[in-house]
Amino acid sequence: MKHHAFDDASGCDDFDDLSSLVHSHEGEAHAAEETEKLSAEQIEELYALGHQQYEKGKYEEAIQTFSLLMQQREDDPRHWLGLAASYQMNKEYAAAIIIYAFLTELNPENPFIHFYAAECLFGMGNAENGLKALDECERLAKENEKEFAPLLAQVDLLRTAWKPPAENNATEAGNVTK
Repeated sequence: MKHHAFDDASGCDDFDDLSSLVHSHEGEAHAAEETEKLSAEQIEELYALGHQQYEKGKYEEAIQTFSLLMQQREDDPRHWLGLAASYQMNKEYAAAIIIYAFLTELNPENPFIHFYAAECLFGMGNAENGLKALDECERLAKENEKEFAPLLAQVDLLRTAWKPPAENNATEAGNVTK
């Protein structure tokens, strides 16, 4: 398994905690649904519900919905991403980072995963690993600059915001003398 800048930052040594994390937010209301398999159509409806909950800022509900989806189809990266994004928006950064690290294994060429992990790391005050995650995001995005140009612009903005103060001061001083 690859080692990423954000692997250590979550506070978890491995992905053994992933299963307990997915199951930790399940409500009693979902207990009966857990045992029966849903049809593909029902899974898509449930995914749409989770997405709607996320969009409405109902992150705890979205976490429960995406957790249930994970039990139904754990091979669908959309479900993992929905769960990670819901944790992230709920400011449960360590939980989100665990899932983003797992997602890099499912989809290693997706630069957005590293970007989202960087946001979580910065949210936790871990600028050093956040900048490393941004570096990996940028490396992957540059492999297809045309497709990922907007993401690269976001990387630059986030990196500038989180540069160590000494680097920002040196950059500002350099601009003054030009």
